[in-house]
Parts: sequence; structure tokens; C-alpha cells
Amino acid sequence: MAKKQKPARNHHYVPKCLLRRFENADGKLWVYDLKKGEIHPCRPKAVGFSKDLYRVTGKHGHPDYDGLEKCIAANIDGPGDNAISTILQGGRRNEEWIVFLRFVAAQMARTPGFFERISDMSRPLFGESLKRLAKHHPLFRERVLARGVAKGQSSAEIEAVLDSIARGEWSAKPSNEATLKMALKQIETFQNELQRMKWQILQPEASGSDFILGDQPVLVIVPAGERVTLKHPKVNVVLPLNTRNIAVGRWIDGIPLIEVNRETMRRAQRYMFSSIHSDEMLAEARTLFGTGPKVRTIQIKDGERLTTIIEYR
Repeated sequence: MAKKQKPARNHHYVPKCLLRRFENADGKLWVYDLKKGEIHPCRPKAVGFSKDLYRVTGKHGHPDYDGLEKCIAANIDGPGDNAISTILQGGRRNEEWIVFLRFVAAQMARTPGFFERISDMSRPLFGESLKRLAKHHPLFRERVLARGVAKGQSSAEIEAVLDSIARGEWSAKPSNEATLKMALKQIETFQNELQRMKWQILQPEASGSDFILGDQPVLVIVPAGERVTLKHPKVNVVLPLNTRNIAVGRWIDGIPLIEVNRETMRRAQRYMFSSIHSDEMLAEARTLFGTGPKVRTIQIKDGERLTTIIEYR
């Protein structure tokens, strides 16, 4: 009897098919760890993943460790890899571009960095909802009290916690699985916007540096200090495809393209991937590390009314 195969739990948020395109002629991929300040060689299958990143709750409440990972590999990464190959060879059929832009949209939504962004943007709304429930809904308080007492907590302790929540002293955020589902729901929205843009394949100047890849591969670049959104009229959506080619989407022809490698460094969560080993590039990346766009929350109070504005810029 065949031994049951264990589920794959190292889930790639940067697909192996993309990482392979940044190997050098010797088959080496250099990984830049910006937190540790180290560079080391690695194979694509051993980087760009996080354990159980795409785990969801399956049938009967049991964890499904690799169903989503396999679905992404079969329906996004495989077809996307073929589309990239065709496009780089000069293919311009609409079918390849639709498949490719779905790959780009998925790559935007599937990274830990994007999950963190979704969580950060949801936190103020979840916290305000929790506060209002504790403050204005007696049934919510009754249910929390009943559950707490059933677990052996005293009524006074639970009431004190509920009062603290009602004063806004507690924060709340979505679960990992809820964040994952919210993020992946954005794929179709992103794809619809990307398909309306004008796309082209660009190469660096003859003397220009080879392109590098980050753990946030898709770069949504807008003028400095402005809100980062696909709807920005001067946006550049950039995905490095290999060391000498990038795909660029724009609304308007002629929008200046900000230096791509610098933006990759600014947006990296921790890792960059390159065909070369360069201490100088590591030093530059460490200087720019953490300077990319951030989630910003602004609360404006007008009498009894509180308005929360959440932006990514």
C-alpha cells in the first residue's frame, strides 16, 4: 500500500518559476537578507516561502494545508510562467496577456507584506466595531459574560474587561485566515484594473544594472508622498520578469519610470533575489530598507462624530 504523501506546507508567495529567472549562468540565485545583512546562494525552491501561509479550514473543520497552494500553482503560476515565456519571445496575443495579468494580480495579493497591509488597514475598523458592540449592544455583553462565566471567570472581571473595551482601550484584528481570504478576493479587482492599462516590456539601458526581484515582486509606483493606488493617473505597475526585462503597466504613455531596483529595495519585507553577489548593493538596500509606503490612519473628530481615514502612501 502506497504511503500517504504529506501535505506541502512551505507555501511560496514568490513562485519558483519567477525566482528561476533570476539565477545566473551557473544556476545560482543570490538571496539578500536585509534584516541580517547577509548574502547567500540558494535554490528557488528553498526561498520565497512561508510555512502554512495558505492554510485554510477544510471540511469538518480540519486544516487544509496545501489545497490552496496546489490551486495557485496549477491555475496561476503554471499558466503565468508559460505566458511570460511567450511574451518575452515577442508574443502579443490577447490570451497570453490576460493570463499574465492574472499572474501579476495574484502576485500583488498573495504576499505576507500584502497580508500585513490588509490587517493594518482592517485593525482600526475592527477595533471601532468591537468598541461599539461593548458600548451599545447589551446582547453582546450578555453573551460574552455567559461564555466567560462558563469558563470559570468572575462576573466582575468580565464586566471590567467589557467596560475597558467600550472605552476603546482594546484593539482587534482579523484572523490569519480571514486576512488571507480578504487579500485573495482582491485578485479579480486587481486584474480588472490591470487589463485596462497599457502594458509593455522594457529593458535597462545597455550600461544599466541587471534587475533584481524582491519579496514584494510587483511594484505599484506613484509620485513620492501620494496615495498608492492602481487608479492613480501617474502610476507605474512594474514586475521584473528576469534580469534584463520588466513588464510595465500605465494609464498614460510617457509617465517617467522611477529607478526600479531602488523601489524594489524600498518595498522589500526582508529578502531580495539577484543573479549577482554585491556587498555594495546590500549596503544600499539596507539603507533603503523600510522606507517604502506605509498604512496611515487618521481620525478626525467633529463633535460626536469620528471619521477614520485609512491610506497607503
